[in-house]
Amino acid sequence: MLRLGSSLVLAAALVVVAGPPAHAAKRTPCPDGRFLQATSILAGGSPAGAFDAVVLAGHQVSIGSGCAPVRARLKALRNGATRVRAAWNTCGDLHRVRLNATIGAQDGEACRLFAGTLSAKRTPKRTISASRSRCGDGVVDAAAGETCDPPGTSCDQTCTGGTPIEAPARTWTWIPFPDAQCADGSTTGIGVNPGDAGGRLLIFMNGGGACWDEVTCFQLKTASYIEGGYGPTQFAGDASGFLHTSFWNRDDAQNPFRNDSFVFIPYCTGDVHAGSRPSATYGTHTVHHVGFQNMTAYLKRLVPTFSGASRVILSGSSAGGFGALANWWQTQQAFGSLRVDLLDDSGPTLPPPYLTESLEQTWRNAWNLAAAIPAGCTDCATRIDAIVPFYGTHMAGHRAALLSYTQDAVIRLFYQLDATDMEAGLDALTTEMAPYDIWRHFVVTGATHTMLGTPDLSQSSVTLRTFVTQMVTDDPAWASVEP
Repeated sequence: MLRLGSSLVLAAALVVVAGPPAHAAKRTPCPDGRFLQATSILAGGSPAGAFDAVVLAGHQVSIGSGCAPVRARLKALRNGATRVRAAWNTCGDLHRVRLNATIGAQDGEACRLFAGTLSAKRTPKRTISASRSRCGDGVVDAAAGETCDPPGTSCDQTCTGGTPIEAPARTWTWIPFPDAQCADGSTTGIGVNPGDAGGRLLIFMNGGGACWDEVTCFQLKTASYIEGGYGPTQFAGDASGFLHTSFWNRDDAQNPFRNDSFVFIPYCTGDVHAGSRPSATYGTHTVHHVGFQNMTAYLKRLVPTFSGASRVILSGSSAGGFGALANWWQTQQAFGSLRVDLLDDSGPTLPPPYLTESLEQTWRNAWNLAAAIPAGCTDCATRIDAIVPFYGTHMAGHRAALLSYTQDAVIRLFYQLDATDMEAGLDALTTEMAPYDIWRHFVVTGATHTMLGTPDLSQSSVTLRTFVTQMVTDDPAWASVEP
């Protein structure tokens, strides 16, 4: 009896201690964050970067391309997702805007995908499919404090490895980069000339021919600095020469860039700044075609240095014009929501048959151009000129310009064309650009090569200075100029 009684007492005590059944834990919404989409959610919104951002913070939601923070209605769902509802009176040019979305799992990770629709009065619904920003996602999200991505030799595991460049204002300074190389394996760097804080940033990629085999690189020597490299001595000559003239002349009151920051990208890789082939073998020579990889290294430091710029203009002449076109996507990705526009001087991507399949394949193989192709440009794998409609679609809200002479003698040699075919190829290219609002062209009669060094050059009573000024100031009068 004593045992039974003791057991009954103990059981009763356990019942009292246990109390009533516990309720299920309260569901909590997904945490705040930035969710990135590769295209602008509000077509024509501002900023119109290569990616847009939906930001959830403190029970408020906003959209980078034009929707200011408003109160968000959040509800945690049984499946672990979170429903998000919000409304705006106006978002840019849209009225009575409604957000209906869910934050759910993606690739096995909870609360990563922000998916839904944005509706507005008298406009079609816009689809949202944005992934949570994080280090290692392949996108440099400057607004989240990232300066590089993915982690590498110059980028730590927090994506903040890029060290800002310190240089005196309004003077050229050589900045060496131990992780950037010329064709001969020597290290190189860039020139920096900071202007007013909050002004534009003009990045210029220099030209100097191209080469792709033993004959072109070492017999004909059709590319600059393949042997001997480019360092501070070579830069000193350029800094005291043309980098004080034309659109780099700070004393010219009519220069639209006179108070802006300048960055000079030298050219010593022979690959139109588009190569990712570090050990090409031509006879007894090893050539480092790493122009595209060099630009990746430069951007890791340029982004934190000029994150306060109002806009970036990526430009270049000749091989640098081709290079600016090839590097536009990665430059915009690096600067995030800070808009990057394109100014391509004498680097036209002529379509077939003006670029033959055999010559195009030679360049692709020699320089490994596949590494420079944006992931979404599937047609670029077979046609280099497919980058034109790709940018026209994916860079909506930007401005891009091609400058060219009708029968450019140097470009004719590059494409192995006569004057008539060169002019026909250029006409085919500008026709390809015409359907897309971002593209304009400034075409001048003649066989001269490059024109950024001559801002007073005129065609059809319009000067190059006027054309460029209208472009970079978002003047609605900006229009193509041709004979």
